[in-house]
Amino acid sequence: MGLQSLLIPLSSPTLHDILIFFIIVVAAYMVKFYYAYFTHENKLPGPFPLPLIGNLYFLYRELDDILFDLQEKYGSKLVEFYIGSERKICIGDANLLEDINKYSSNELAGKGIGFNNNLESWKHNKAFLAQSIMTPSFWKEYIKEIEMIFEDSIKLMESKQQSSSFDINFKEWAVRLLAIEGYTKEPISKELSYKINIWIKSIIFHRLLPKFIATYVPPFNLFKKKYLKNDEWLKKYFDDLVEKRREEINQMKKYNSDILTTLICANTKNKLKDEEIRIIIYETFIGISTTTNSVSFLVYLLCKNPLIKEKVYAEIDKVFHNDKTRPITYDDISTIKLPYTEACVNESLCLISTVLYTLRCAIDDGNACSFNWKAGQKFIVHYNFIHLNKKHWEDPVKFNPERFIKNDEYIEKNSFILFGGGNKMCPARLLAMNSIKIIIVLFFRKYDIELVESEAPLKRSCVLLINECKELKVRIIPR
Repeated sequence: MGLQSLLIPLSSPTLHDILIFFIIVVAAYMVKFYYAYFTHENKLPGPFPLPLIGNLYFLYRELDDILFDLQEKYGSKLVEFYIGSERKICIGDANLLEDINKYSSNELAGKGIGFNNNLESWKHNKAFLAQSIMTPSFWKEYIKEIEMIFEDSIKLMESKQQSSSFDINFKEWAVRLLAIEGYTKEPISKELSYKINIWIKSIIFHRLLPKFIATYVPPFNLFKKKYLKNDEWLKKYFDDLVEKRREEINQMKKYNSDILTTLICANTKNKLKDEEIRIIIYETFIGISTTTNSVSFLVYLLCKNPLIKEKVYAEIDKVFHNDKTRPITYDDISTIKLPYTEACVNESLCLISTVLYTLRCAIDDGNACSFNWKAGQKFIVHYNFIHLNKKHWEDPVKFNPERFIKNDEYIEKNSFILFGGGNKMCPARLLAMNSIKIIIVLFFRKYDIELVESEAPLKRSCVLLINECKELKVRIIPR
């Protein structure tokens, strides 16, 4: 009878029993959660987390704004916060990056180049991409393609407007000029551009949120389904693109110098697999997004600073001897020929960061930033805060390209993070920088550019880690 009396409550629990059990479980979880919170190693300043959700309650705003507020409130060096029960460490001090870059790896994905955690695989893929964009034949064809699209677009606008002066959305033109990027040889469709933006969001979503929350907690589980469906669409699109190019290559008498053909045909023992090629294409399309945003921000800042803009005009006129029609060469856009223009590019990307932050993950147990960390600890390197940190920059919100003309010692180490950090800097940085300079040269040697609404604020928004220019209306007037 005694055993039976004990089993009855378990076999037929009342609502009261269930409620008591639930309260005990929740209380036990809260005790465990806060015990771990108050006793964990390396206690850092940061907002107080809540059980189950951590600091998810402040994610109703853009993450970049949240990180800025946290670092201004708790200090720029190291700040901790929680997503669910996972602890994230935000870094806003350039002096700490040397340790972090050595001790951690990029945490955004597992293949490709920019998002590759495997160092050997990364070196292999980097070599292929570097090979494809370093050849003279590639640059000759690449510049020729952009010039041709530019001239055709100008002629079309002049015929429509019945005038040589007209207003354009500079951001749309930048996308149009760079859309070929050596893959499709035709402009990127709006659908593909939209899908790529969704993919960028999904990368951060999967790496920032704990798996349990992303899978089971509304509305995050709905976002996960949307992102997985988008991934399948992109996978099929780029697999079809690679397959189509392979068929074209089989019929070619002479190979083209575009990136995709080079990736497929590289004469090495360890050829890239189709999956690796697809991921590299993903990343290069992200590069199109960041490059078009970057050149749009640059044009905005030049228009807001006419004295600096005049110096860019003077430098370009000197290189081309006021010839507005001759073809651009690779030598024309070199750092030696356009040092001030390149300084303006760097300064604009420091003042308005295109990539706001990156995620990194501790590879092994070890010491960094004077703390001991466990393998798997997640870090957020806040590029935007570092670029605007008064500790590293004098008058950081002033557009001052001269600081990049001076000796390198003038710029504090790791305080300017244009193409990533550590031993895995972006191998396509030359492509990005030169693409920006090509667009600037095409416009500035022929046209005077001014903002249509000179007093209107810059139209931009944050798409998770990307600072996006939504629209830039400019008026172009023949010089």
